[in-house]
Amino acid sequence: MDDTDKIKLREFEDQFMTEIENWRRWGRKRDWLPPSWGTIIGKHYIPRNRESERNEITVPIDERSALKMERIVCQIPDLFKQAFVLHYVGRGAVNGKMKVARTKNDGARAMGLQRRQYYNRLNKAAVIITRQW
Repeated sequence: MDDTDKIKLREFEDQFMTEIENWRRWGRKRDWLPPSWGTIIGKHYIPRNRESERNEITVPIDERSALKMERIVCQIPDLFKQAFVLHYVGRGAVNGKMKVARTKNDGARAMGLQRRQYYNRLNKAAVIITRQW
């Protein structure tokens, strides 16, 4: 894996991490499942460390930003959407099966890809989101 892939992803995260966090929190609070998440358990998702999570959730959710991110993520082709959702949510539907990815290596393994291919798909999803935002 190139360092340029990591640098591109880091630049994207620096620019859009607040919107991605907002989108993740919005998805957890919905009664229905966000379409881009596939068959994720939605609002029944329980974070691993609830005590530290509660302090961060006090920031109100920006519904407009979350819906805008959801629309953009839904428009991404499935190959890139799967990598994006696995990377930032930690769970996602890959080829019709529910996969869990706690680390970046787990995400690549869950999709059946090498790390380089996984990062390429993730960076392409980041480029699409940047363009449409």
